[in-house]
Amino acid sequence: MPGPTLITASHRIEIQITGGSNLHRKRWYVDAVASGDADGFDFSTPELGGSVGMSVALAAFFPLIRAIFSADMTLGNVILQEYFGGAYFPVGSAPLSNVGTAAGTFKVAQQTTIKWNDTAFKKVNDVFLETPNPYVGRIISAGLLPAGLLAYTNDVLDPTSGHSGSWIRSRGNRAIRSFIAATYDSNDKVRRAAGIQ
Repeated sequence: MPGPTLITASHRIEIQITGGSNLHRKRWYVDAVASGDADGFDFSTPELGGSVGMSVALAAFFPLIRAIFSADMTLGNVILQEYFGGAYFPVGSAPLSNVGTAAGTFKVAQQTTIKWNDTAFKKVNDVFLETPNPYVGRIISAGLLPAGLLAYTNDVLDPTSGHSGSWIRSRGNRAIRSFIAATYDSNDKVRRAAGIQ
């Protein structure tokens, strides 16, 4: 059985999320280069043959992430990390800290996973922890997703200028191209950390 896709994306962004039962880190792969952007970097948009300023990209992207989490969850500043020698090191940041905007309250150890295919048909798992979504469920039609996840999904799948689909990459530094399904479950590691059997 083949192993996981080797990491060839040069950078990733990370948001630390607090307010739930534990500190969580949500990450996305990007290809970044130093630039004169207000945040100091551009994200490459290979399919468009160019790049977008990190500050511009995140100003549109961060509200989509806030809409997945409830207001009792705080999303910290976005940290840009560079992959070097088998590990990631922080090289930049964007001051965007704010609370979630989705209705409801967080559910302890809840896990929402969106499953994608990248352009090489390699599967990508996009995991969000302690959202207000249910503990059990599987959605195979993106149109049935709750509003926050649907807006995020539509944006990730849009490769045109101004959308995250033009700059988010898979581990193998490829674009995300299709939605497979979304699942709701509980995360065993988070359950144990929260003292839930």
